[in-house]
Amino acid sequence: MWKNLLNADPVEWLLEGEPWVRYNTLTELLEMKEDTPEVEDAKKEMLDHPLVHTLIAEVKEWPSYPLKRHNDARHVLHKLAVLADFGITVHDPGVSDICERVLSYQSREGPFEIDTLIPTHFGGSGTPQIFAHLCIPKS
Repeated sequence: MWKNLLNADPVEWLLEGEPWVRYNTLTELLEMKEDTPEVEDAKKEMLDHPLVHTLIAEVKEWPSYPLKRHNDARHVLHKLAVLADFGITVHDPGVSDICERVLSYQSREGPFEIDTLIPTHFGGSGTPQIFAHLCIPKS
């Protein structure tokens, strides 16, 4: 069974996945245009998905609590990155307000800044401070 799966074209399998997998398969792998009915349907299904609604609602709480470790998947920083990876853009419902909030945290030098708490045992002050984070998506 595994041998057949490994030798098969994965596109059909990807097109059976979650709406964001389907959307990215159509737009990135198959290079279909946004105005293609199939892409429009996948995008609509993605935007209607409860997980996307939840992520957008949570990211609206930007900047949220101070980041304590760079890989805290619960932090809005990473939830914003997931939405961007899904294909959610500033043009999608509810996202322009989020982008305005995020952009208000951009430093004059370019990187985005958020409250970060670096514990004293890692050389930090132990209190939240504003630091630039280069891993915040700009889209």
